[in-house]
Amino acid sequence: MKVFIPIIIYLISINQNYGQSFINSSLEFWSSPTVCETNTPPDGWSNYSNVGLGPDEANFPLCPTTIPPTAADGNIYARCLAGNPNTGEGMYQNILSLTVGMTYTISYNFCGSNRWGGSGDCVWHLFIDDVDVNQSAIFSSADTVWHTNQYSFIATASIHKIGVRAYTPTYNGGGSAAIDL
Repeated sequence: MKVFIPIIIYLISINQNYGQSFINSSLEFWSSPTVCETNTPPDGWSNYSNVGLGPDEANFPLCPTTIPPTAADGNIYARCLAGNPNTGEGMYQNILSLTVGMTYTISYNFCGSNRWGGSGDCVWHLFIDDVDVNQSAIFSSADTVWHTNQYSFIATASIHKIGVRAYTPTYNGGGSAAIDL
């Protein structure tokens, strides 16, 4: 008598986070490194503003009155106007060489800046391919403590446009928001 032993093959798929980097992710490099406010995005980034002139360089050694008193990483961060619930300044990059089906996590640090006045609350919106997919916690323009926001997504293409834009959640006077790393 022959005994047949079935062989079962299990295919296990592990969803891993794959590393992919933004160009100039610490926002240390700007085309005009000695100008406190440039109204242009940092090197490697493009303007994503729908109000104002564009992100400003917040170079702490050059602009000591800027809050927060330090950058989250290095000496420089970006500062954007949070105009109202529908308009704000921001920046984006096209991230290349993503693997379709893989999970990627976007992480950034944020806090208030208040360089140009305004005492309203702010919020950072995260966009993937021009779709608003995530928002940071609401924070005060005067908040000098760096906080972290993270968002994970599954790549549906090998290139995705990733952008951030500062808003104020209500018509409360607006302010400016800092972002780094």
